[in-house]
Amino acid sequence: QSSPCSASIFLSTLLLLHAFHHQILQDATFFFVRAEFNFEVGKRIHERVADFLGPPTAIVLQLQHYRINGVFPEKLGATDRDSFFRVNGALMETYPQFESIYYGMEDGVFALTSNEKSANYREPGHSGYMIIMDDDRGDATMGEADMGSSSSGRAKDETMEKHYGACVDYSSGEEVPCLMKAGGKYTECTAIALTQSSGEGREESPLFDCALEKCTDEASQRNCDELTNATERSSCLSDIKWCSSYIIKEAFDNETLGYISRGTYCIDHTGVPSQTRGEVVKKDKKEWGDCYFKDETTLVQRDREGDFAYCGGDGKVCNETFFGAYSSKDYDPRWRGWYIETKKIQRPNWSPPYPF
Repeated sequence: QSSPCSASIFLSTLLLLHAFHHQILQDATFFFVRAEFNFEVGKRIHERVADFLGPPTAIVLQLQHYRINGVFPEKLGATDRDSFFRVNGALMETYPQFESIYYGMEDGVFALTSNEKSANYREPGHSGYMIIMDDDRGDATMGEADMGSSSSGRAKDETMEKHYGACVDYSSGEEVPCLMKAGGKYTECTAIALTQSSGEGREESPLFDCALEKCTDEASQRNCDELTNATERSSCLSDIKWCSSYIIKEAFDNETLGYISRGTYCIDHTGVPSQTRGEVVKKDKKEWGDCYFKDETTLVQRDREGDFAYCGGDGKVCNETFFGAYSSKDYDPRWRGWYIETKKIQRPNWSPPYPF
């Protein structure tokens, strides 16, 4: 039997235990609510990140499937320019949050659609071709002070002349020579030894042909000859990718070089470059209009003729390559960081931020 004193102690203990148990439940409930809140925050963050990262991946996959399914017969070559712009026009409407969608190729082709209602395009080929000035000196170099002179010169390689005269002054609308500035970058094919026979015997001379070589990604650099299993060896060989061999150089102060321009174009409602009056789309405007140079008065009426790659190759000549092109820039995707890294690893990746 317990005394009144012991009963009082027992009751007090029960009350303390009850209070302690109630506090535990409160703490547990608070902890559970807090954990649930953190989980919801995590979900929201995950959704926002997915919203940001998902669409670019989807676009890459879409373009890849289009390419596999034959939407771009020339594998996104120069003659596929307008097909890409039409597809891009639809993609830009589907994903209006993006400023631009673009791609670059190993031959230097570059194409871009911008939410500014404009397109960019660069013909294939290597910039850095030599220019002979019209001063009858017979050489292809000049002093830095002469770089902006009225003597425009001509391309030493006649096949590059069509590119040299294809730039345009955004302010005046006049065609101007595509003269590279000192420090400008360009690609140059690496040389291989070419053995030739002559009356004095055999001699070697360099041939700059950008010959294919194994890409630098891990799968391409793997030594498949070490594999003894025929199936594994076949799979290894099929994973090898081949890249063009070239180096990136910079123009010296005393060099006069030309470049292949990247033009910025007016576009129509399908996303294709246009200078047809009344068919050009403008940003934030519902009605269609005309294509102008910077003064918004001078109409863009480009009709430069030549055997450009856009015309179809094999020497075909056309005058539509620069329809709607109102500005020019020295640009080649192959010396841009995002392109160099992607070529190196041969897979989709997120590049660090960079100025366009």
